[in-house]
Amino acid sequence: MNEQESIAKPEEQPKPEAAPAHYAVDVQHYAHYDRETDSGYTPEFQKSLTYAARTPFARFMIDFMLILTRPGMFWKGQAEHPATLGQLHFPHLFILVILRTLMAFLGGLLQPEPVFSHALIQAGTQALLIFVLIWGLALVISGISTLTGQVVHFDRALRYVGYSVTPNLFVGIISIIPVPYLATVCDFLAMPWTFLVMGAGVHAYLKIKPEVAPTVTGLFCGLMLCMWTALPMLIPAILEFKVW
Repeated sequence: MNEQESIAKPEEQPKPEAAPAHYAVDVQHYAHYDRETDSGYTPEFQKSLTYAARTPFARFMIDFMLILTRPGMFWKGQAEHPATLGQLHFPHLFILVILRTLMAFLGGLLQPEPVFSHALIQAGTQALLIFVLIWGLALVISGISTLTGQVVHFDRALRYVGYSVTPNLFVGIISIIPVPYLATVCDFLAMPWTFLVMGAGVHAYLKIKPEVAPTVTGLFCGLMLCMWTALPMLIPAILEFKVW
């Protein structure tokens, strides 16, 4: 027998199992941020399994913290594994909008002469207008993006706006303090935070060309500032509107 053939061949190691194709849809981006691994699977597959076991609230908390602290990483993950529009609205927007409007409602009840029905209607109107603002701005951004040569579909623009307003939605909890104009001032103070999140996503998520990204970022942030500033002005006007 040949001497080379007599040498036992090393036993081949089994190849890690690849992630099933359906995980690309069912598993969202923040599976990439888990640190757990399993030698029996590829890291991506193991992280997908770890994510799939999380509750919706746990997923919301991961998104929330990443947006506020590492928006660049968040948008990179969204570009690779975008959340569905259902997951954007529930639990992410649902929790933040309900929290903001609930604090506004409680703040209305702490006024010197509170009116329960007025505080309730005002909070409900605010919640509705927030969603109208998000959908409306997403539609505008989707249209403007065509001028840059990069087509951004409405669903992608909706995720971009919906996640970008997280800082402003969160700071709305200050509305529980019944001090005139305090919530409005805090909204303005939170705007640079929102602008930072929007700027991080223009190229990383919307794929706008780098040479026009600064101009587009300024335009998007200006639109956000104008529409969000108009929000508190529209609420009293809507409440006073009467149909004869």
